[in-house]
Amino acid sequence: MRRQFYDLEGVDLRVRAIVVEMDFFFQWKFGRELVVTSVRRTEEEQRELYPEFFERVGRVRPSAHLDHPCRAVDIRSRDLSEAEIQILREYFETWWEELPGWAFLVNDRGGAFPHIHIQVGKKNSNE
Repeated sequence: MRRQFYDLEGVDLRVRAIVVEMDFFFQWKFGRELVVTSVRRTEEEQRELYPEFFERVGRVRPSAHLDHPCRAVDIRSRDLSEAEIQILREYFETWWEELPGWAFLVNDRGGAFPHIHIQVGKKNSNE
C-alpha cells in the first residue's frame, strides 16, 4: 500500500485500520498490494466527479470523503479479478458489515475509474 496513505492526517482511524487490515489480508492471499486512489476530497473535486448531481440538486453530492475526519477510502479495482473483489467483499462483510453506516461498494462509474469504496459510519451516530 502506498506510503502516502499512512501519513495522511485527517483520516478517521477506523477506516485507516480497515484498509490496512484488508491490504495485509490481500497480500497474504494474493501476494499483491491494494492501491488507494482517493481519500479526502474538496467540495470542488466532488462537484467535478458528480456534476449531474450538482446540476440537478444545486449542491455537492454528500460523501464520507468530504467529512473531517474523512470516513472513506477508494481502492483501485481495475487490476482485480471479480473473484478477488468478491473475496475482499466477503472479508469485509465477515468483520464490519453490520455496523451502521459502514459500507463496501464496488463502483465502476461507466468503467472510467473502477474502484472499491470503503467507508465507516459517523461517530456517536447510527449513520
